[in-house]
Formats: sequence, C-alpha cells, structure tokens
Amino acid sequence: MKVGLYSITYLGLWYRGEALTLPQMITRARQYGYDGIEIDGKRPHGNPLDWPTARCRDLRSRADGECVEIYAVAANNDFSNPVPEVRESQICMVRDLIRMTADFGARPSACSWPGGA
Repeated sequence: MKVGLYSITYLGLWYRGEALTLPQMITRARQYGYDGIEIDGKRPHGNPLDWPTARCRDLRSRADGECVEIYAVAANNDFSNPVPEVRESQICMVRDLIRMTADFGARPSACSWPGGA
C-alpha cells in the first residue's frame, strides 16, 4: 500500500500559516515520508485555468526528481444544481480536471475500477 498526502491539508485553512504551493507540497510529502500527493482541484492548488499542459509537465518532472508520485486530482464537483448552465459548467470543470490529471501523469489504479485486480 502507498500513502499519499492530500493537498487540501495545506490550503491554509486548517492550520496557522500560508498555503503551500504544489512544489512545496511535493517537498513536504517527501520530508514526511509520503509516497505521493493528491491535488485538490481548486485554487490555490489545482484549478485547471492555472495549469496548462507545459506547467503540469514541469511539476511532474519536479515530483519525479523528489520520488513523489502525483496520484490524483480531486474534482469536488456538484451536479445537483437545478440550473442547467451550472451543471454544464461543472461538466466542463471535470473535463478540464481530467486533462490536467493526465498532464500530471497520474495513473489509474487497477483496484480503483470496478472489476479491477
């Protein structure tokens, strides 16, 4: 089993201090002995508007250099709104988060899929 650090921990909401950047998160995960990180899919960490493909790949290289995996990006989506335009914007956000997750090089686990090993 591998253990990851969820970036929401260091958004600056639940402790005294500033939010860590994702590069700082990678360093913190390595320092504390985590195998990887999960990126929260909103600002200040994982909003797709802030993470074009080239920037994602740069972070992936940094993570590789510190032997820290990027496991996932949390979507935090809500499809329950009765307003169609709001639901559609949620679909667009999830689509962009999927692109960003792929650009970070996150790989699905066989155990996370129905019928997986």
